[in-house]
Amino acid sequence: MHIAAIHTTSGPRLARLQEGWLVPLHGPTQIDTATSLRSLFTAGLESRARIRADDATFLPVVREPRKIFCVGLNYRSHIGETGREAPTYPVLFPKFASNLIGHRTPIALPRNQTRSTTRQNWRS
Repeated sequence: MHIAAIHTTSGPRLARLQEGWLVPLHGPTQIDTATSLRSLFTAGLESRARIRADDATFLPVVREPRKIFCVGLNYRSHIGETGREAPTYPVLFPKFASNLIGHRTPIALPRNQTRSTTRQNWRS
């Protein structure tokens, strides 16, 4: 089952992807710490309100927790694709819910930055 968060005329909704269509769910409107997996499986579908996936405006699926701490370079294939050496200690970095964007949403870069300089800074 694929779940997406989308913008609809009635506000943000969760939807199931079915054969290229997003079908909004009755019930949960976001995934957060109170959302159970069971509620996603048992939520009814608004079959008349389906939206073509290609026409949808996607939102970030997760809004909580607001702070997520990640471990970088934690498996060999990823270390290899970055061209770096294996770290001697864990590389930690944060992801904040306020920084997440929806699928196909353009990434806003800081002023005076380009993709190439951003990537270069990330790799150095």
